[in-house]
Amino acid sequence: MLVYLVIAALAATTSHAYEFPNSFNCAPLNTAPSLVCYIPECTEKIVNHIQQELNAAFSYLYMAAHFDDDRIARPGLAKFMYESASEERQHAIQMLEYLNMRGVVFNQTYSLNTAQNDFFKEISANPTYEYALKKAIDMEVTVTNHIYNIVKACESDYHAADVFTDPILSEQHEGMRKLQGAIRTFKDMADGHGQADANAMAEFLFDQKILADGL
Repeated sequence: MLVYLVIAALAATTSHAYEFPNSFNCAPLNTAPSLVCYIPECTEKIVNHIQQELNAAFSYLYMAAHFDDDRIARPGLAKFMYESASEERQHAIQMLEYLNMRGVVFNQTYSLNTAQNDFFKEISANPTYEYALKKAIDMEVTVTNHIYNIVKACESDYHAADVFTDPILSEQHEGMRKLQGAIRTFKDMADGHGQADANAMAEFLFDQKILADGL
């Protein structure tokens, strides 16, 4: 009988220890334990950054379609661009899933206006192979800087900071390193061929390397 009384007392005590809040934004009323609360400044950065990931994904997809065109016929670079688009899209999905996991009320809308974007105008003007590689690293640097801003805003939320440090930030740095190496290798190959036809051959050989082995 004593055991049952103790269990009942513990149940009565724990049932009032935590009242489920309407929102996990605990800043105004602090109605939930601090470990399950999210920091509005942190989650706002994440919500806004999703647009950056979607922009990068669509930009990669746009370049992939360009170099996959049979009149351009650079399947290696197209393959890399398609894979990069999928990676950026997956980052956006990870962030949406993270916001849902933390109980963030989500009502943001995203859009992409290619008609007013200089990048898409440049792609439509038949960009060079080297331009595409350099544009890719520019996008990766921009996205990485935004992720650092997220980590800074989330420095008091260890879980959020950790999620965006690894694997997302690690993947960004790995991608930038590969692109830097690819640009250097391509430039060395192109510089070794003075004539335009020979330079086109260097581009073809480099593209075949990417197609076979990746960037």
